[in-house]
Amino acid sequence: MLALEVGYQTTEQIGMMDYRHWGDFFIVGLEGPSLTSREASLLAALSPLGIILFAKNFADDADRWPEILARLIADAKEATGRPSLLVSIDHEGGRVHRFPSRVTRFPYARAWAHQAAAVGRAMGRELHALGFNLNFAPVLDVHAEPQNQVIGDRAFATDPADVPQPALAFLRAMEAEGVLGCIKHFPGHGATVADSHFELPHLDVSLDVFRSRELHPFIELLKHEPQLLMSAHVRYLALDSARPATLSRRILHELLRGELQYRGVVVSDDLEMAALQHVPPGERAVLAVTAGIDLLLEGNPKDGPALEYAWEMAEGLEAAGLGATAEIRCARERLATLVGHVDRLQAAAPRRDVAVLNCSEHQELCTSVTEG
Repeated sequence: MLALEVGYQTTEQIGMMDYRHWGDFFIVGLEGPSLTSREASLLAALSPLGIILFAKNFADDADRWPEILARLIADAKEATGRPSLLVSIDHEGGRVHRFPSRVTRFPYARAWAHQAAAVGRAMGRELHALGFNLNFAPVLDVHAEPQNQVIGDRAFATDPADVPQPALAFLRAMEAEGVLGCIKHFPGHGATVADSHFELPHLDVSLDVFRSRELHPFIELLKHEPQLLMSAHVRYLALDSARPATLSRRILHELLRGELQYRGVVVSDDLEMAALQHVPPGERAVLAVTAGIDLLLEGNPKDGPALEYAWEMAEGLEAAGLGATAEIRCARERLATLVGHVDRLQAAAPRRDVAVLNCSEHQELCTSVTEG
């Protein structure tokens, strides 16, 4: 195999395989506000489709962090060789806010459901200005369980009938500003008690309740052909008592692809959440992909760099011999369509610069939804 030139060393020099043929299936987290040489090498050798950023990726510099962020994004694009790199974040409002300063801090979705389009527009403008083209929002979960702490006011409503309209308005407005949205967490995380960040939750309700409550917002949004949907790390006992949705072919293939006829991309929730920690990384990736996941989100492990775990997952996929299957080919086509869609959103959106961050218009909107 020819050596792949990377920023600091070749893959031969650091003993790496070239797993770029698996890169289309990954969004990965980074360690800090700038790339390490090891990260640059791994990004070049894996060439993931995207990156996801967290609070740790923003420099502790109130004046210069957007400039430092722009350099991080540019370096990631150069290392991966992907000018159309997906640059993603979780930006919902409330506690799901990663930025250190200068970005408008909206409250939870529950507070602005009646102005979802305006908030989606404002969030899209600011994210676009900072170089993001993907936001993992809106939440379609129904807050049906008062003890549920992981969703709570992140949900638009407690009644499933009240979720689709604001979710769609938010999605359309944000995408008009050049930022792709993602509906989540399929098929519904709002009625669990446990938090999938810390353990594997389960939902034990009848199929009738599940379909009329959890599934209803997704059924309504799927009519509008969203491009991206995120799976939940939750076991739905009436559907698959053995595996959570992210690893369940019954849920992702038979229900989502088959019955609901979804044709877009399915991204996993973060594969480093504790709900899936009982499965080794390589096996985790194989189970997710064979269940129907197109895009593996390896975001924020607590005990090591995400890229190292993504590499182990790519090794697992390679060892499983999945590359030549018809389902993998179909997934590649869906992912290529997704990237093309993002490119078109970016090209059609008005150009923004950092002057839009927390501008007076957005401050007034934030005040109105907070007080309203």
